[in-house]
Amino acid sequence: MMIAADIMTAKPESLNVEDRLEEAWQMMRHKRIRHIPITKRDGTLVGLITHRNLLVNAQDTSHLSLPVAEIMDTNLDTVQDTDDLKDVAVKLYDRKVGCVPVLQGDDLVGIITSGDFVALAKRLLEKAGD
Repeated sequence: MMIAADIMTAKPESLNVEDRLEEAWQMMRHKRIRHIPITKRDGTLVGLITHRNLLVNAQDTSHLSLPVAEIMDTNLDTVQDTDDLKDVAVKLYDRKVGCVPVLQGDDLVGIITSGDFVALAKRLLEKAGD
């Protein structure tokens, strides 16, 4: 059985609730990512900023000085690092979300995106072709 930890990106890039939208925009551009977990100073996960959030809310450049907490999604779907990968896939598919933060207890330890599942499918298909 594969679990979430098997394909997650460990220690994902994250921002603090007080960081500005401009920082999120720069991080997404430079790191080539589309999802950023948002944490409190103690590391507790409280939200998520997506590329779509930024496109909708940062068209007016004056909004770039707003804190990420102003536009982050707070109704998050999360998974535990030990969750069965099939259950994670079902959650992404059924809820039509592009990613899920991965927790170990209450601590953010990773992120799984739909792209991670495409990469997994590619590896499995290549292996099946051998």
